[in-house]
Amino acid sequence: MRNSKWLSGFLASALALSVSLASQTFADPPVARPAYPKMFEYSRELLSRKQVRDFLRETFKEELRVDPKLGATVNFAEESLKEVSESQFMLLLENNPELWG
Repeated sequence: MRNSKWLSGFLASALALSVSLASQTFADPPVARPAYPKMFEYSRELLSRKQVRDFLRETFKEELRVDPKLGATVNFAEESLKEVSESQFMLLLENNPELWG
């Protein structure tokens, strides 16, 4: 009788320890989230400046070109986009945090 109490106490402790270790071992690692408020602030502040828009237009000239076949499917007659959009700029910031963060 005395051994069964000890054994049940030991098993309960072992189960609690294994559950605790399993939750620590298999927990998802913390995910780094982009600093969206800061990115929106930069985007709005910088894209309102003509010098920045000119720089982005010149720097990403090739990336702003539209394939004629694709343009025809969406009724886009021009050969390139005129400006880098706020969404595109946000993607640049999101994918290059080491340059601004």
